[in-house]
Amino acid sequence: MVFWAGIIVSGLFVIWAIRKGFYETWVMLFNSVIAIYLAVFLRPTISEFIPAVADSTYSSAMVVLLVFLAAYAILSGLSYIFFTSQFDVPFPVVLDYIGSG
Repeated sequence: MVFWAGIIVSGLFVIWAIRKGFYETWVMLFNSVIAIYLAVFLRPTISEFIPAVADSTYSSAMVVLLVFLAAYAILSGLSYIFFTSQFDVPFPVVLDYIGSG
């Protein structure tokens, strides 16, 4: 049951990505990868910098989640301002379907 729910949800995300297009989907993927990288590698530094956060039971998860959300929001805003709102890069339909999906 969970397998088929995962297939259905991933199919919905593929349809959404195809409608967004290749360019915007890859910008979103780049933002996600950089935000995850920053969240994982900044967690020890932030935990040492703020000792009250390190005492909590779920401190690692909270720090990673907050850093990811902040980094993703900043990167998404910057990429919208500089890339996706100003440029529309047309790709062939086949590349748009296969690459973005």
